[in-house]
Amino acid sequence: MSAHKLLLDLNSSDGMKTVLKLRLVHIWGSYAPNNPLVICDYCTLWVDEQGVLVQGIAPAELVCHFALILKVNCVYLVGNFHVQTHSSVHSACSHKLNMVLSENTSFHDVTILSPNFCTNSFEFVRFNTLRSLTHSSSHLADVVGVVVAVTGLSCSIMPYGLIPKRKLVIKDESNVLLHITLWGEVARSLDDEELAYLGRSDKVILGVCSLQVTSTTKEGFSCLAHQSFV
Repeated sequence: MSAHKLLLDLNSSDGMKTVLKLRLVHIWGSYAPNNPLVICDYCTLWVDEQGVLVQGIAPAELVCHFALILKVNCVYLVGNFHVQTHSSVHSACSHKLNMVLSENTSFHDVTILSPNFCTNSFEFVRFNTLRSLTHSSSHLADVVGVVVAVTGLSCSIMPYGLIPKRKLVIKDESNVLLHITLWGEVARSLDDEELAYLGRSDKVILGVCSLQVTSTTKEGFSCLAHQSFV
């Protein structure tokens, strides 16, 4: 294997000999569109030493395989993977490429040798700058604000079945409101204890990453969160 390269230098022609040095930031399951109870992809989010994010995907049948190997916040030399252009609607970051992981992908844990390695890469933006991202599925935003309202879990009827959703409203220091709809597993990620805390406090600050801005409202903006995390 060659010396590790940076994500900014990654391109679609990179082959199986490419090696990346990455910290694992987040793990989740992507559910089948025709059955919200069935995981179709094992998804991972990684950051390199420059703070650039990339998403890794693998078949659902490898969930148990990777669960024995990977730990969030550990640093790995990752090799023996494929590279493909992602569908921006189903990506948790704005990098144009995904890593496609398999049972042959290698992970060499170098956490102990990387004490100062980047832990995450969030670019929180002011709400009044989101207008330029409206209707752009290829640009995602990270936001942080004070929670104004949160709803319970509900479901929407889609052609492929019932999909859980939850709505949040947050505001920033300029009092611009952001209406966020969380879908699927992201909506389920807030448990009852967290919701109770959100409901009884007016000083809860919440960060939501990888939002797609869909429209403007009289008070602010509306966003969708498909593959975000809170």
